[in-house]
Amino acid sequence: ERAPQPEETLQRLWDLNGARLLVLAASHAAAYAVAPARLRVRPADISSLVAYVVVSLALAAVCARPSLRASAHRWLIVRGESVSAAAGISMLFDSRFKHVDTAIASAVASLRGVRADRITPAALSGQMSQNAAYLLSQPAHVCGIDAFVCHSSRDPPALKWAALQSWRAQFVAARGREPLIWLDR
Repeated sequence: ERAPQPEETLQRLWDLNGARLLVLAASHAAAYAVAPARLRVRPADISSLVAYVVVSLALAAVCARPSLRASAHRWLIVRGESVSAAAGISMLFDSRFKHVDTAIASAVASLRGVRADRITPAALSGQMSQNAAYLLSQPAHVCGIDAFVCHSSRDPPALKWAALQSWRAQFVAARGREPLIWLDR
C-alpha cells in the first residue's frame, strides 16, 4: 500500500472540510428551524446564526470548486512568506546562511522528530541533556511530523506529561501508530 501523495492529501482535506462545513451549516439551520416556537430567541442570535450559515456555505463553496481552491492556496502562500522572513532573520544570527533559501534548506535538512513513546517526563521537565534528547530523535520530513509541541519549562511537568500521554493515546487509537513529534526544547 503506497502512502498518499501530499497533493492527494491536500485535495482530500479540502473535500472533507467542505463536507464538514455543509453538515455544520445544515445542522445549525435545521436546529433553528425545528426549535419550538415558544423558545425566545433574540434577534442577535438569529443574525449570528444566519451569518454562521452563510459563511459556512461560502467556505464550503471554496472547498468544492478547484478554481476557488487555487485562489485560497495563493492567499495562503502569500501568508507563508513569513517563513522566508523567519529564515531571513536567522541569517542575521548565523553567518553560514548567505541566502534565505540556504537557511530554509538547512532547517529542512536538519529537522528531527521523536516518537511519542520515546519521550520521557525528563524531556518535558528540562532535566534531559541536549545530547540525550538528540539520541531519542530521528531525521524527519516536515510532512512526517504529526505534531509540533512547544512547552515552557515553567509549566508543571506532571501536567505536561499527562496531556501529552492523553493526546498520544488518542492518536494511537485513531491511527494505529505512534506519532512523530517535533519537541521544542
